[in-house]
Amino acid sequence: MNRRGGMPRRGRRARGARPLMSVVVAVALLTPLLQPHGAVFAADGDADLPPGVAILQTRVRLSESVPVLPANTARYFRGRYATPVGAIDVYLTEPDVTTGLPPVDAAEPTVPACDRIDIVRHNGALEVLPPPDTAGADRYRLFIVPAEPLSGETGTGVCAFAAEFVAAFTFFLAADADRGRELTFSGNRTPEYPAVLEMDN
Repeated sequence: MNRRGGMPRRGRRARGARPLMSVVVAVALLTPLLQPHGAVFAADGDADLPPGVAILQTRVRLSESVPVLPANTARYFRGRYATPVGAIDVYLTEPDVTTGLPPVDAAEPTVPACDRIDIVRHNGALEVLPPPDTAGADRYRLFIVPAEPLSGETGTGVCAFAAEFVAAFTFFLAADADRGRELTFSGNRTPEYPAVLEMDN
């Protein structure tokens, strides 16, 4: 059973501490592409994007009423990534953004060929389900919205992106918790979205 009592979880490779080393190496190689303030992708679109890499393209900002979900007043953080399969928006929402959403086990089918992490579809938004033992996972819900239709290579790339984002983001979240800085949606502190992700689909 997954963390919300729905579908059984499928096999997935352990993602442990690997994301941190991948991010550090990738940042060192990609420094010329990053702006000096905020580590944001500076190029126009993904024309200069290295193969197999996703880069944060916008600053992470706090807003209200998640636009890709049914009518709601939930607060959320949003950031956009340039990836090899097109732009992907990442929405980190308050955990109670449930108005109008079906239970996870009644949602539409998952992304094709994604056996690394559970993803369910809510209309145009894809909810990414962190592993049930993930520390702090009850404090948020995570949605991604790819710019391109989910088919073939795009679906595989979205799967790889989602798995790498969750691995890196939860690592940063746990590190913050160890320092007594819990995730909130009050606007006092912006959560850390990984600046660079290595997508080894």
